[in-house]
Amino acid sequence: MTRCVVCEKESSRYRCRLCRSAYCSAACSKAHRNLERPDCCVGLQQLQREEEEEEQKDKQVSQFQQQQEEEGQERQQQHQESGTVTHAPCSEGSGVKRTRAAVSSSIYGEKDGDGNLVILGEAHLSALANDVNIRKKLRTEELQRLLRVIVSSRSSIDALEAAMANTPEFLQFCHEVLGVVSTTERNLGVRNL
Repeated sequence: MTRCVVCEKESSRYRCRLCRSAYCSAACSKAHRNLERPDCCVGLQQLQREEEEEEQKDKQVSQFQQQQEEEGQERQQQHQESGTVTHAPCSEGSGVKRTRAAVSSSIYGEKDGDGNLVILGEAHLSALANDVNIRKKLRTEELQRLLRVIVSSRSSIDALEAAMANTPEFLQFCHEVLGVVSTTERNLGVRNL
């Protein structure tokens, strides 16, 4: 038997789902998950740090978007008053660069180290939403049911691979989605040059 991380009894039969530390009872589990303790769950600490970082990123992006909206309203007001368009100078501070990168990744998606697209951006999602063939296929009950099964399964990747292997219509749908995404990616690449 392993030793409980909280009370150090030898009869610990349970393990923390986040850090796999052993504990012996529900009381020790609660104590282990208490963030105010110095020896609390490492996995829980990591989750809390990630949530705080995500909140900070969201806050920066919303501040940047709010700033852009305010500048746009000011320019529109100046345009209405004077009849000309003026552009506000953009400072190149590190906060602005970070939020621009966040906004850029939300529009163009995120790529891994090899340059492969791993998260679709707004441009890709918009292209998919506006594609007539994809919209038509998404209206079928069979495809909706299959997508619900994939999303709700324990291993979405395995369910996706099984659906592609067993359902030719779903495989064709996946190829169409990839075609729209790759076309959009090529168009975005041309615009960025």
